[in-house]
Amino acid sequence: MKIAVIGSGLMARAIVYDFLHYQDLNEIVVLEKDSAVLETMRQMLVQFPSVKYHQGDVADESWLRKSIEGCRVIVSAAPYRLNRYLLQAALNERAHFVDLGGNMEVVRQQFELDGRAKAAGIAAIPACGVAPGTLSLLAMRGIERLDRVETIRLYCGGLPQKPEPPLGYQFVFSVEGLINEYVEPVEVIEDGEVRVVPPLEGLEPFTFGRRLPPMEVFYTSGNTGTLVWTLKGRVRNLSYRTIRYAGHRDRMKLLFDLGFGSSVPIGVGETPDGSDSSGLTTLTPRKILEKLLSEKLPREGPDLVIGKAAVEGRKGRRKSSVEYSFIDRADPKSGLSAMARCTGFGAAIVAGMLARGEIAGKGVMALEESVPPGKYIEALEVRGIAIREDQQAG
Repeated sequence: MKIAVIGSGLMARAIVYDFLHYQDLNEIVVLEKDSAVLETMRQMLVQFPSVKYHQGDVADESWLRKSIEGCRVIVSAAPYRLNRYLLQAALNERAHFVDLGGNMEVVRQQFELDGRAKAAGIAAIPACGVAPGTLSLLAMRGIERLDRVETIRLYCGGLPQKPEPPLGYQFVFSVEGLINEYVEPVEVIEDGEVRVVPPLEGLEPFTFGRRLPPMEVFYTSGNTGTLVWTLKGRVRNLSYRTIRYAGHRDRMKLLFDLGFGSSVPIGVGETPDGSDSSGLTTLTPRKILEKLLSEKLPREGPDLVIGKAAVEGRKGRRKSSVEYSFIDRADPKSGLSAMARCTGFGAAIVAGMLARGEIAGKGVMALEESVPPGKYIEALEVRGIAIREDQQAG
């Protein structure tokens, strides 16, 4: 069996690392444009000859087609903007497809290819990371436990184990993806209706255990994946909030209130009389912010990931609730960050299910409608990500 992974960054390394433990997988192909990033993965996995490295640009359709030829599954750990294009490449190869999500407009475009996927006899499952991804399946597990569900509240965050000022944050994934979550509209279900709320709102204090500093949660975009579409009409309330250390939201919101999230170009510089703009340099505030954050925020150091799904409703005639939670930390033995483990392992689990024929459906499918939550949770626990379940009857 042969599987291709597009990308060789942090999440891709976790996906490939996980695939190396599959006994029925005899070849893993990694495609990457950046030779330096590719070499980092090669050195990390130098003792595994089953991994083949292809350096090139996936925009070269001929090169891409040759590189993924004969693959049963293709996993995209590339920037989200490439996911529709890569799904089309998978369709042409008649290979199953999994990605990490990151932008709901791209996911909508992928669902437009549902007919083609069914005709090709393949399954494509977007947004299979941690949030969206694992949190969606924890919500579905809670739905299985209750007779009627009224409210689902989801929380997740990747954090440094040792936060430093001014933001108490370090990069656990791309700066582009982070800013998208902070500036794009947020879909929730309120009183049975799908509504759009502003990002960075819904601020609340949050605690998790006794040993962690004070934290907070607030709305961010795209983290429920397709769950809002799937559960419309089935639950009264559904929301997702990102977890950060206390004070982070206010500092970030100030930057965006000042306009640093804007992608509208502005002129920077001076002209002699104020009328000639030829001397101005055109920049977008967002690109400036991306550059500054990339330079100033740490990328190294051990991280942790916290996730929680609280599901409320009724069991029989009684009010009841079930809560799922987990915490994962960077693994020094494998060299994988907590965010890479929680995101990459989720995608690898789904890809493995597709490769082994354990998911029967065909077409472009929502994760929560195609993957059994119980089996997925068991697979996470095998990988050292333990999910705690707490039930209460009111």
